[in-house]
Amino acid sequence: MKNKFEYKIFGNGFNTLVIELGIGCSWNDWLNVIDELKDDFTIFIYRRLGYGNSCKPQSERTTRNIAMELHSLLVELNINNFIMVGHSFGGLCTIQFAKMYKEMIKAVVLVDSTSFNWKKLYELNNPVMNEAISIDKMAEENFKNGKITIGNEFKYFEASANDIKSIDEFPNVPLTVIARDKDISANAFVKYDMPRDEANRYEDVWRELQIELSNLSTRGKLVIAEGSDHEVYLDKPEVLIRCLTELKDI
Repeated sequence: MKNKFEYKIFGNGFNTLVIELGIGCSWNDWLNVIDELKDDFTIFIYRRLGYGNSCKPQSERTTRNIAMELHSLLVELNINNFIMVGHSFGGLCTIQFAKMYKEMIKAVVLVDSTSFNWKKLYELNNPVMNEAISIDKMAEENFKNGKITIGNEFKYFEASANDIKSIDEFPNVPLTVIARDKDISANAFVKYDMPRDEANRYEDVWRELQIELSNLSTRGKLVIAEGSDHEVYLDKPEVLIRCLTELKDI
């Protein structure tokens, strides 16, 4: 059976942006950014299978399956040679896609992306945080709350990360990695009763992983979104808009 996707296309600029959202994120939260960019780009945004009016998935929610599904949709729509933008888990999906379909990728922007080495975050001496925000716990709680797609995306985090690491090459294209402000994020964890020392350790490693991602391409660079937590497109949209606008003429 052919998959049915909910998607939108904005603008009619020369270069196309393909946006891959984070787990459980709404494209409505991106509309202000899209509105600022639609005169310079053609912008494609969609809901992965299991979200919104896209149909229910028939396969495991691995980044490989997600990449294959998106690839089929983009081929059907004749969208090629684009700039791919991925936030959080959507960044992990973007890395998978870029490794599998290098010929389609013109540039990549990762917005506080999950790393394929995310397990390093749970190898720290952070017992409170490890218990509170473990991947297994997030999967379990979403299943309990009936959020099956979200639970399944968390469920296959490890398999997806291992698959991505097994593919050697990332395309040597312009790569912008936008990282959150680690002090802002640590403060947010503390607000939710996480110990300060654990939050700081976690954020230090998160930043190291962002730096590592920026080295996937020899044309990579790291941009710190000062004053922003994880959702850069909401907290500091001007940083994201600036980074994307720099790519409008590539």
